[in-house]
Amino acid sequence: MTARLAVACAATGAGIGAVSSAIGGWSDGLGTPSGLTLLGLAVAGGGAVGWLGGRWLTTRIHPLVVFSAQLAEGRRTHLSVDRADELGTLTSTLNAMAEGVEGRVAAIAEDRTRFTAVLSGMVEGVLVLDRAGKILLVNPAMERVLGCRAQEVVGHRWIEVVRRHELNELITAVLNRGEAMHAEVVLDGPEGPRTYAIQGSVARRPGAGEDTQRSVFVFHDVTALKRLERVRADFIANVSHELRTPLTSIIGYLEALLDGAQDEPARRQEFLRVMKAQADRINALVNDLLQLSQIESGDYRWRREPVDAVDLARRSVALVEPMAQNKRITMRVTGESPIRLIADAEKLTQVLVNLLDNAVKYTDEGGAIDVAIDARDRLATIRVSDTGIGIPYLDQDRIFERFYRVDRARARALGGTGLGLSIVKHIVEAHGGRVSVESRLGKGSTFTVTIPLQTEPGAG
Repeated sequence: MTARLAVACAATGAGIGAVSSAIGGWSDGLGTPSGLTLLGLAVAGGGAVGWLGGRWLTTRIHPLVVFSAQLAEGRRTHLSVDRADELGTLTSTLNAMAEGVEGRVAAIAEDRTRFTAVLSGMVEGVLVLDRAGKILLVNPAMERVLGCRAQEVVGHRWIEVVRRHELNELITAVLNRGEAMHAEVVLDGPEGPRTYAIQGSVARRPGAGEDTQRSVFVFHDVTALKRLERVRADFIANVSHELRTPLTSIIGYLEALLDGAQDEPARRQEFLRVMKAQADRINALVNDLLQLSQIESGDYRWRREPVDAVDLARRSVALVEPMAQNKRITMRVTGESPIRLIADAEKLTQVLVNLLDNAVKYTDEGGAIDVAIDARDRLATIRVSDTGIGIPYLDQDRIFERFYRVDRARARALGGTGLGLSIVKHIVEAHGGRVSVESRLGKGSTFTVTIPLQTEPGAG
């Protein structure tokens, strides 16, 4: 290119020299026509040479300008190298730079895609704040925590979005101290209060100033875990209480016998009878606990056998009928046999006997109990209805919990362990079904069990 530029400059210089000579000749010739002609030719020649040189440079440089504009817009492009001169070298350099930029942009896009996929797939909420506490980023899980879309909160200060004293204290401490911290906070959400374990940390770019500080907060929903902890604590307290009552009674009667009551036959027999009843109560409680533990742990081996739900209901009623006759309670089974299931007949019998036993216990003399079985939409439905005392509305959602009793004194007097309905629920759910209750005080209760036809126990 240097040679071509030298030629162009030389031509331009020659034109200028011609002009100078013409001017000199014109001066010497005192303006003769021949001098004026030479001057015109020199000027025209110089102008033509200069225009051709500029045109040539423009033609070579224009593709570079277009290439640069396309590169700035992010469009993929490539220049062909037609000459091995300085402009050709510049073109090759720009092509290499474009490939490098394209590779880096592709890598950044790939990283961003992976980052977005990770954030979107997280069940934990992620919140990113700048040094001033403005929201820079929230992931979909955090949108659910806040109950609003990302575009509605990004750019706003955190304090403008959620006003919760414990959470604001944590965020303020992390922003001010620049240290990792954690806390448990209860936040109100669309589904009610939720408990979150929040971990806050600080990230900075190496060598950058304080303005680049970013604070990241991860929200772990531990509501279910907290509920399980409460259930476990309640379970231990309830078991202790249920065992302590009969044990206290047994110990008391034993001490009375040791103190001399054993020498009185009438008192001795009465004390032994009470102790036997209390020991039976402890045994029933332990058996129910072991059974419930087996079912929940998955260790119980379910039987798979054909079962006719109507026949099963009739046999269950026969087991409870003697107790019902003592209270002059009428029992009736309605349903068209066969309604076939593949199930554990022993456990389903336990479900029905438990429901029927409760119905008899909580129905006054002269009442009635109906068992209705039907099949519809590939479901077998068994309804146990009574004319008993009913269940308060606020207690209906909790009666399937362990040890929950509506009337504790009456339940203990009737010999219940407080685990029967919990066992019923676990057995039914293990068969892929569900159990529910409808009741009105003084009007009786209806327990409804639905189980898929031809189901296999343990599959649910």
